[in-house]
Amino acid sequence: SGTVSTSDGTPVEGARVRIIRSDGQAATQATTDINGEYEIQDVRVGENTITVDVAGFEPVSVEVEVEEGDVLVEDIVLQFPTAILQG
Repeated sequence: SGTVSTSDGTPVEGARVRIIRSDGQAATQATTDINGEYEIQDVRVGENTITVDVAGFEPVSVEVEVEEGDVLVEDIVLQFPTAILQG
């Protein structure tokens, strides 16, 4: 579980949060609510990657190690894409 927000602390609603197992298979996913909160249960023990993506922001990936009985809280901060100006 955790929250997804912008760098200024604004919650991000509608972000897709996925757990990717170490073998590369997507295990499960959730979507953040109006408060930017998400919850994913029954995550496989071992190495996993949390990926977060939503339109208008750079995607984020975070590596996590899950042990038996863990209650993992992972708050994610999204960044706006960097604009490249050409002229």
